[in-house]
Amino acid sequence: MRKLSLALSLAALSGLAGAARAQTAPDFEYHGYLRSGIGASRNGTDQTCFTATDASAKFRLGNECETYGEAQFVKNTTVGKTAAAPVFATHLLFAFVTGERHDWESTQASAAGNDAELTIAMREAYVQASGVLGAAKPWIGKRFYRRQDIHILDYYLINNSGPGFGVESIPLGFANLNTAVTRNTPGGTSDAPAQTNIDLRLSDIELGGAGKLEVLAIQGGAGKRGHGQNAPVFETISGTQVGLVHNVPVLGGFNRVTLQYGQGLFGGTQVSKSTGIERTNRIGDFGDSGAQAINKGDKTTLDARKKSSTTRVAEELNADFNKAASLSFVVLYQTTDFGGIKDLSGKVAPKKNELMAGVRPVLNLSETAAIAAEAGNVTVKNAFVDGKGKWQDASLNKLTIAPQISAGDSFWARPTLRLFATYAAWNKDAKGQIGGATYASATNGFSTGAQLEAWW
Repeated sequence: MRKLSLALSLAALSGLAGAARAQTAPDFEYHGYLRSGIGASRNGTDQTCFTATDASAKFRLGNECETYGEAQFVKNTTVGKTAAAPVFATHLLFAFVTGERHDWESTQASAAGNDAELTIAMREAYVQASGVLGAAKPWIGKRFYRRQDIHILDYYLINNSGPGFGVESIPLGFANLNTAVTRNTPGGTSDAPAQTNIDLRLSDIELGGAGKLEVLAIQGGAGKRGHGQNAPVFETISGTQVGLVHNVPVLGGFNRVTLQYGQGLFGGTQVSKSTGIERTNRIGDFGDSGAQAINKGDKTTLDARKKSSTTRVAEELNADFNKAASLSFVVLYQTTDFGGIKDLSGKVAPKKNELMAGVRPVLNLSETAAIAAEAGNVTVKNAFVDGKGKWQDASLNKLTIAPQISAGDSFWARPTLRLFATYAAWNKDAKGQIGGATYASATNGFSTGAQLEAWW
């Protein structure tokens, strides 16, 4: 009897140990994202993707003209065999993009002098530890940091990514504190100041039955010296961004409202180029664009940048209705004040206002077959200057129908294989601004094709 009890005890302990081992992090993880396909427009031309002039985003279903992918590798080093054992997660993420043109798309420029067709980039390379400092998770390296996007726009509202370090999930009782410092240097620029951002966020603030709240504050700064050279040839500039994100579970999904305000570095820039005037809100900028480079003595640009600001409000609703249907709805409004900078006529440049509203319903015919549709409008006030020196608006309506098969009946089920037909129409003032060369003399256009989208 004593032997039986001992055997049962050993078996129970063995089972508990096995359960503990089963709960530890897997030794290796592989995650990724991929989209690719084919498409064409009028008279057999390449697929046209429709974006309103100077708009920050577009409605993406049936409106993406590239192959893009990400491959993420995670090596988990576990110190111990219990579920609470410390884990050091090493992340590597590579991305690639091509023009979706033919079989062989090379990273090398062609003998004819054409640019490389395939771009490969390193997006993440960092280590995060858990179970070492209690619930807090320190990290160091290059990473996507607590990004927030609107899926049907493929638009990142909050994106303070890049090389940095920090600690996430520091428990405060009523919330978790997340701290980070990032430093980015401009890409494609021989020399310009580095931008350093100090990022503080309070997340997981419980609001009773009304969801959770996240509060963020980011302080950014760029000095007078280039990141590579020591010469003090730039003006010092700083900026602040604050925001609120409210997320509540509804209808099998979520409703998320985001409020943001940024000024200075996180305000806006207006730059005159040979192709026209580029007007960009910088509330999502984290320093790699080079927009923080203001030449020493250029007080006009410096003063305007300091006074510039961007205000944004966005709502995203995602719902799954009893496996029969699902949808994503979004409305986004943002306005950018360029701080009194003047346009080519010598007049103070007006604000740029953007309004995006649209919906993507998905009707499930079975567990794997569905019909998706996406209707959206993007309107940009004061989008561009016409040939007479007058500011004009750009308004784009876009509709896509896409029968598809997916690995499940959720809105988020992937992989998905879809056919699509897209129609777009825009205002007369924007003729020649939207639709590329194929639709340069038109105010409407179409494209058709097939696309896969997958994540894992």
